[in-house]
Amino acid sequence: MSKVRCKFCKFEHQRRCMEKKNTTIAVNKKRVCNSYVIDEKKVMGWAEKRQNSSKPEVMLRPDWLWDRKARRKERDKASKEAIAQYKTTIEDPTVAVPKVIGSKHPVTGDLNRFLETNKRGGDRG
Repeated sequence: MSKVRCKFCKFEHQRRCMEKKNTTIAVNKKRVCNSYVIDEKKVMGWAEKRQNSSKPEVMLRPDWLWDRKARRKERDKASKEAIAQYKTTIEDPTVAVPKVIGSKHPVTGDLNRFLETNKRGGDRG
């Protein structure tokens, strides 16, 4: 006798086998059963669900995702491009590179609280 799944059996109802004295069963487990009777409605319902289910879209992933050496090459290539772009902006006099101004607070633009003198007469900062 071949192995069968209880989920297609006539005697299975809510994960219980009515033929085997209402025992709890795992419906997807393959087992040898002498009292198995196929239920066409369950099989057809299962087949229709499978047929109408949406299939996932095929995603083409880049080669570097699977290959470690290719990942390393892509990462090195990207870092070299970033460094080259940075060097060209520094060397090019027409590109305005933002400079850090030390006399202003970076967020508010105000440094009065650092420049005030303390009540004791000393500087705070």
